Amino acid sequence: MNAFTYYNPVTIRFGTGTLAEINRWVGNRRVLLVTTAGFIKRGVLDQLGSLTGQIVGVLDQIPPNPTFVALRDLYATAWEKEFDVIVALGGGSVMDGAKALSVYDDSHQFDIVEGIIRGTRAKSGYKLKPMIAIPTTAGTGSELTPWATVWDMEEKKKYSLHLPNLWAEACICDPELTLSLPREITVQTSLDALSQALEAIWNKNANPISTRYAITAAREIMTTLPLLADERRRPDRRASGARRRAGRVRGRRARRRDGPERRGDLRRRPGRARRRP
Repeated sequence: MNAFTYYNPVTIRFGTGTLAEINRWVGNRRVLLVTTAGFIKRGVLDQLGSLTGQIVGVLDQIPPNPTFVALRDLYATAWEKEFDVIVALGGGSVMDGAKALSVYDDSHQFDIVEGIIRGTRAKSGYKLKPMIAIPTTAGTGSELTPWATVWDMEEKKKYSLHLPNLWAEACICDPELTLSLPREITVQTSLDALSQALEAIWNKNANPISTRYAITAAREIMTTLPLLADERRRPDRRASGARRRAGRVRGRRARRRDGPERRGDLRRRPGRARRRP
């Protein structure tokens, strides 16, 4: 067997109703909530406000597939607040956007983030705000990796932000948060999870741990998704879907290694599904 290293420091709290434990993870720290307008409309802010009194700012304009242009504006808004921890609630775009917002230096300018991503600046001299991830879809797995994707639509490329310590502090997986998803997004993000599980199995960096997680996730998706698509409001189905996320991401983690950021040209991958917010 070839030598390998497996590492994932994110604490996972899984279970129906675990969002109610948010104050356990936040403590006395001031919170910047990063999410989308849709969750605000669905009353999530009111729900969180009833659970913790630590929210000092809300950033609800994270777009699907966040771009450099969009993040630059959001970055300036975010850093007008005095906060200690970011709570990211949403899908992959929210997780990626929150990670980009968490990187800073004394200037509090987006230039440091963009420079690191584009490779024009060394990965040094930066600081990080801690992040608590609360995923609401099964697709991306960004809540359990030290990576984030940022898009440049003029260049038609996606760039990866990777820092060795860009991990969430904790991940709260509450299946109830997925109940309001439309059927099409439920199916799309589940198929995204299946795709990444399969990729992790045959990836050249796969190891026995990641392969076991990936196979388990793929099997559970194949069993659960047809039922979930028909009965998407069943909490037990949602719980199964959230469990597969954790397993699949552990498999996915083996596919990524320290080194130059991966870049993808959108023109070369016309069939790639775009990430949901």
